[in-house]
Amino acid sequence: MTGTKYSGGHGTLIGDAIIDGGNFDWEAHASRFPLLTQPDEAYHGPIWTEAAKPLGPIAYILRARVK
Repeated sequence: MTGTKYSGGHGTLIGDAIIDGGNFDWEAHASRFPLLTQPDEAYHGPIWTEAAKPLGPIAYILRARVK
């Protein structure tokens, strides 16, 4: 979901929202989501699906918040 707000007709304000239910099994479809299931060298090599396991199935939102 994306929401965009233009203020004063100049387009200087833009806002977005990420909606994640936190219940999708990213590891079951690992080949389709390598950004979450392979090491992320841009952020010191974590595999987001493994890093999020103690917190629950929140790999997508965890990666979004950190990056």
